[in-house]
Amino acid sequence: MFNIILDVRSLSTVVRLYSFPRLLVETLASQISALSIIKALIKIVILTRPADSMRGRQFLDYSARVTNLSWLKYGSDGNRIQLHDNVNSVIGKLPKTFSLEQFELELKARQRVGSLTPKIIETCSLDGLVLEAKLSLRCHVDLDNVFYDLFTSLRKRLGVSSAFPTADYLSKYGDVYFYPLVCKLALKNNVNNVSVSLCHGDAWSGNIFQTPSGEIIIIDWEYCGYRVESFDVWFYVFSKWASTKQACDRHFYSELEAKLSKVFPSTFELESIKVLHMLHLFERYASQLSYYGKASTSPEMQFLETEIISITQELS
Repeated sequence: MFNIILDVRSLSTVVRLYSFPRLLVETLASQISALSIIKALIKIVILTRPADSMRGRQFLDYSARVTNLSWLKYGSDGNRIQLHDNVNSVIGKLPKTFSLEQFELELKARQRVGSLTPKIIETCSLDGLVLEAKLSLRCHVDLDNVFYDLFTSLRKRLGVSSAFPTADYLSKYGDVYFYPLVCKLALKNNVNNVSVSLCHGDAWSGNIFQTPSGEIIIIDWEYCGYRVESFDVWFYVFSKWASTKQACDRHFYSELEAKLSKVFPSTFELESIKVLHMLHLFERYASQLSYYGKASTSPEMQFLETEIISITQELS
């Protein structure tokens, strides 16, 4: 029993047999409705089987990185393998592609935000492994009620912004296809400078949780970096639209303007919001492509590309 390893393909996870009930409970507890619980359970039952030799070796190879590996999540939308040690309440997160610069940015950001992120227990600068406390988290957070406090606190803790000429800032993505057009349209619309700050980079609702005591926790800092300062607020709004594959229309811009106005003391006109939207779309697309190795054919990248084409045509 202790040596049997299962491959739960619907979760992209390999798990020890004796840890499978805990994985099942955690997975079903994260679902938001009775129907989604039933669907998740059916997929798990149908798509679970003994791990093949490759997955079995992968599990054993990574078992040395934590004291007691319960399960290993080998596939996700992110860039890291997750190593769950339920005995010691620890999660190890190991990048599939290691960048020392990105690793150091994550540690800097997490140190600054303090209690907004799970406690870091141990790190390894050789391959980017981050061991953090595994918390009991609830995903059903009423984010509209905590939005202002959360994003203003996040902005304050991550540090003040610095102004850069727009062309200079965007030049770090100079090898990306859309760079010349995005830069040209930003300048055409009088966005000659941008305020850049450290951002979480992936602040969608699925990365924002609440502890049983009511504290808000933001997880998955692998995409943090220096971006135009409104990026996190923009991505929070945009990710909800992207999840339904809706084109960004006047309702999107209205919601974005409302959220931006809560966090930033500026007045946002429609045209300036559209330019910000273009810049953030390009930042997300270019960073995913250049820094994190995301395939341009992936659904997210295809959607981003479609939206970039749409907004650049509108601003031209």
